[in-house]
Parts: sequence; C-alpha cells; structure tokens
Amino acid sequence: MRDFEIPRLVWLVIPAAAAQFVLREALLERARLKPGLAIFPTILSLRVLSVGGPIIFLYGSYQIARTAQSLFDSFLAAIMVGFACLAVYSEQGTIRVSDEGIFFRRWYGLKRRDIAWKDVRSAVSSRVLRTITVFAGDGQSIVHTQWHVAPATFEALLAKQLKDNFIQR
Repeated sequence: MRDFEIPRLVWLVIPAAAAQFVLREALLERARLKPGLAIFPTILSLRVLSVGGPIIFLYGSYQIARTAQSLFDSFLAAIMVGFACLAVYSEQGTIRVSDEGIFFRRWYGLKRRDIAWKDVRSAVSSRVLRTITVFAGDGQSIVHTQWHVAPATFEALLAKQLKDNFIQR
C-alpha cells in the first residue's frame, strides 16, 4: 500500500494563500461602531499572535531547554524566546475615534496617545504606504496602519471631522 503524499506545490501555495489572507484581512473586518465612538482594533490574526504567541513560544523554549543536550538546543531555546518577544511586539494597538478626539492604546495601555479634535493639525492618507496618519499641533501622531481594521471607515470619520485638513495621496 502506497502512503499518501502531499505534492510540493501544495506546500508552496498554502503559506502564500495564508499570507495573502492576512494582508487582506483589514479590508474584511469591520470597526466596532457605537453611538459617538468607533473602535479600530488590530486585525484578528495579529491579536491572536500577540496573545497566544508569547505563551506558545515560551512554553516551547522551556521544553527545548529542559531536554537540551547540545549547544544548538540552547541556541534554539534562545531563538524561541526571541520569537516570544517579537510576538508581543506584533500587537499594533487599538485606535478609538470619539466626539472628543482620537485615542491610541498599545501594549495593554502602556503606550498611549490622546489627541483632542481641537489639537489635530491635519491628517494624511497614503495609498502607497496604506497608512492614515493624524498629526497634532504638539508633534504627536497616531497612525492607522494596514494592520488595523476598516481603513475606509477611519478615513470617512476623519474627513467628516477635519474637512479641509484631511489630505489624501
């Protein structure tokens, strides 16, 4: 009896399709809209990675280090710890747009920016970079990246609030 073997082409197509899905995921997900508040979280894939990734990578590192028999095993455990740090860093934060202004929270509230509408100087939407950046008069900025959900909704809210100070490139 012959064993079932998956063709090499499938092993190339599956990761490429997964990467394409993650790149398009921001367009598929929607912002959470409440009266007077719109919430733009990071796409689901990155939220899962930033929460589950550190746990999985640290556990894998512990298991490798516990049974390490060579220098390579210790090196592999260190790489897993590095991946855990990268998974924490992958969390892109949540942007909230309310009637008072724009608020950004990242890393469970450790990094935050609050810009009131009266302090917003301008906003720039870049189609090439797939970002929308809001600039305050004091030099602060909040960036809606390609990894945040519903860029079109974010642009519409900014255009409504800023009118002439919203630039699209």
